[in-house]
Amino acid sequence: MGTRDRRSDGAFTVVEALVVLVITALLIGGVFVALGFISEEAKLIKCTQNLRQLGIGLNMYANENSDLYPLTYGRSGRQRTWCDALNPYINLPPLDPANKSKTRYWNSPLWWCPSARIIDNDKNYRHYGLNSQITETQWDFRRANVPRLSRYILVGEINANNEAAYGKSPPAYDEETISTHRISHRKGRGANYLFCDGHVEYREGPQTDYQSLTSPWKWW
Repeated sequence: MGTRDRRSDGAFTVVEALVVLVITALLIGGVFVALGFISEEAKLIKCTQNLRQLGIGLNMYANENSDLYPLTYGRSGRQRTWCDALNPYINLPPLDPANKSKTRYWNSPLWWCPSARIIDNDKNYRHYGLNSQITETQWDFRRANVPRLSRYILVGEINANNEAAYGKSPPAYDEETISTHRISHRKGRGANYLFCDGHVEYREGPQTDYQSLTSPWKWW
């Protein structure tokens, strides 16, 4: 009588079972990595869409206001902030001093980037600010004064209760740190920027170049 294999047909050895477990674990790990990547890319896309909508609003505002962008912090007789000035262009009612709670910018989700957090549950926080290099000069916010609209940043990412983005400030690389220069997309590698012509660019690393010939923040 021939020698019979002690392993039953179709049964796994311990080694084979371990190999299957290792492969399964690797596959599951790969799935989680892929899901994390997809989630972060979805946040980046949502942020891009927010900025594009704000860009449309800013340019519509300029079209109806003698080619002028709204003032960052407002001025006597003008809207309070550029955020509130955009209300009619982002499906919100115009700012009503008698009913501020329902007519302030924070009633639109466009101001909140999914890769940042509203700190201390303060709904006044917004995650996008106008270029401080433009807003802190005597420039009258006239679109025609920009020599090349596609080259210069109009709005940058922030995570502070502020109306302006300060690209020269040390950036925050996470979702929570208070900062007027935020870089928290793709694990802190880059951020989105809205340019004066309305297009949005994702750029890696801090954008802190202030040389007049090369800076995306100023041209003078």
